[in-house]
Amino acid sequence: MHSRLRRVSAIFILTFIISMGLSVVSNTALIYLPLGPSIILLVVIIFLGIISDVIGVAVTAADEEPFHAMASDRIGGSRQAVWLVRNADQVASFANDVVGDVAGTVSGAVGASIVFALVAFSPDLNEAVLTTVSIGLIAALTVAGKAYGKSFAISNSAQVVFQVAKVMFWVERVCGVSIWQVGKHNRKQERTGVERRERKSRW
Repeated sequence: MHSRLRRVSAIFILTFIISMGLSVVSNTALIYLPLGPSIILLVVIIFLGIISDVIGVAVTAADEEPFHAMASDRIGGSRQAVWLVRNADQVASFANDVVGDVAGTVSGAVGASIVFALVAFSPDLNEAVLTTVSIGLIAALTVAGKAYGKSFAISNSAQVVFQVAKVMFWVERVCGVSIWQVGKHNRKQERTGVERRERKSRW
């Protein structure tokens, strides 16, 4: 019970920080950006939500076995991929529930800001109609994108996970900070899995 409360509190704080950060960045950008780049910003935020959903689905659908073989060959990103799959519930919760939901909320706010800018530029426009159309378009793009993304993530789960793992590997190499950790117990499991496969190949 205590660990669950701690996890919910961490998600609450993380969601608040990310949503505030995205809101500040998007609202600041909308003040200085013309209409065209503002629409591009909106599409980027929607795309961010779709990508995060793809990652969340992929880590839950992927199998860690292929990455053990890659880890035995010391391929960059393989250990990070093992970590992603083994912590699929936490990764999916962050990607889908935190980043995805925040992106959906912020995209709606950005869409509303664009509508206000259009009405201010041309008062003859009907604000109610523009708001309804913008909400419909944002919802349609988000739902359709996530629907396609889920199918893609399930069919290509290993590739998606490995691409994310390679980004983690690159960030760690550049920043010198480890954002993942496969504990001793998990490493022992990795070695055991590799040894089993080697025995099977000899048989």
